[in-house]
Amino acid sequence: MSLELIMIKNIPFLIVFYLLTSISSAFADASIVQNTSIVQNNIQFFTNLCDKNKAEKKPVKNSTLLLIDATDPVITSNAQNLRDNFIKSFDWKEEGDRVSIVILSDKPVATSDFVTMCAPVPNYKITATMAKLVQQKQIRAFKEGLSYSFESLVNTNKSSAKNTSLIELIVEVFRSKRFGFDDVSSKRHLIIASDLYQNTDQLSFYKLCKGNSCPTFKESMKDREVDIFMNKFAKLQTNSNTDSVEIYQFQPRSKMNFSITDWWTEYFHFAGINSLNIHH
Repeated sequence: MSLELIMIKNIPFLIVFYLLTSISSAFADASIVQNTSIVQNNIQFFTNLCDKNKAEKKPVKNSTLLLIDATDPVITSNAQNLRDNFIKSFDWKEEGDRVSIVILSDKPVATSDFVTMCAPVPNYKITATMAKLVQQKQIRAFKEGLSYSFESLVNTNKSSAKNTSLIELIVEVFRSKRFGFDDVSSKRHLIIASDLYQNTDQLSFYKLCKGNSCPTFKESMKDREVDIFMNKFAKLQTNSNTDSVEIYQFQPRSKMNFSITDWWTEYFHFAGINSLNIHH
């Protein structure tokens, strides 16, 4: 009998079981780390693809940006709705289409956490001359990367922020190269997921709204400070023919006025989006 077997024979069964379980758990943890590393590498690949396409001056035909308001931690039901209605069902039309997820938290808007990825060839455009299995693997990797990025970002902010600078971040994503949404030649689709309660010194719906009644956009512009803020800062660099906005109002934590979406519809029209391209 070998020395190893003698040693195990003399160890109580529970200790042997514990050791074997620990070894098994270690392998499982290593597998999780390895899988996470693979997904992160895939995200980097699709992020680098955006840079490569830009360097080669390949036009971006379609850009989608999901802006998630996490100035209050995103509750489970809201996160699940985003998974079901955007992340799991996200579809793209062309190779190189750009998708970004940006989080509004307690950080300055210019340094908001985000991820930008460029898509592989969509499934319906895989031809007989392509390596089908390779292309399908890329599609799976892209979707997994998008899902992983969403889960990571949506849990960025664990406590409530002092302000909700929603308009400021919207302006920033339309003009800043950082978020990959500044190309006016691209067909851009902005999705806003928020309770829509802007809350800054310049404009606060907690002050403007009284009970169940919020002012219309036109009424709010009668306030001189709001008027100056909107006209000097809140207009967007848009293409009114191709840019579109989808407003998804979060299920609120407490009673809140859902008619506020009308204010935002009027705002986006004021900011330069064709009213036919604004949906909620």
